[in-house]
Amino acid sequence: MVNSADTKKAVEDLELIKDAMIRAKEAMASGGAYYLILWGTIYIIGYLGSQFLADPIASKLWAVIVTLGVLASFFIGSILGSKTMSRAGLRVMFFWIFLLLYTPLWLWILKPVDASKASLFITTVAMFGFIVMGLWTDPRLLMTGLFITAVSVLVYHLFPAYIGLLMALLGGGTMVVVGLYILKNWKKDRGKT
Repeated sequence: MVNSADTKKAVEDLELIKDAMIRAKEAMASGGAYYLILWGTIYIIGYLGSQFLADPIASKLWAVIVTLGVLASFFIGSILGSKTMSRAGLRVMFFWIFLLLYTPLWLWILKPVDASKASLFITTVAMFGFIVMGLWTDPRLLMTGLFITAVSVLVYHLFPAYIGLLMALLGGGTMVVVGLYILKNWKKDRGKT
């Protein structure tokens, strides 16, 4: 026979579990939003530089802003770490670190023939990361990764002369808009698991 006190305790435990899941989702979603805004801004600056600056200057610009982006990502992670750092959070962090370390290795192995192809490759690797994060945490990241991958490939093949401009607007712009959307709306998602 089921005791009403046991039923009440079970309901309370389920509510605690549900609340913990919601808090974890909110922390991951809001953290992901900051990274989307940061890296979207980097994409905008970098791709505009690629479109309008000479190659040696554009390459140096990319090197500087990506380095700053990695440092800013670690800074954001250290601030948010106390809210989201768990075993899963550590796995996410190490996934991005290893993806970041493998990208230059793959570039060295593949030796893309031109800067546009190298840029397309790096973009698709980063979007693969977004897709994986979307599978693990938030479907908006999955959709962002799929959309920017498709746009990148289409722009590369259909409008190669404008790849920098279009990737700044469509790639970087999409990341910034999705990041701002998540920041604005993640509290509205409360209660949805």
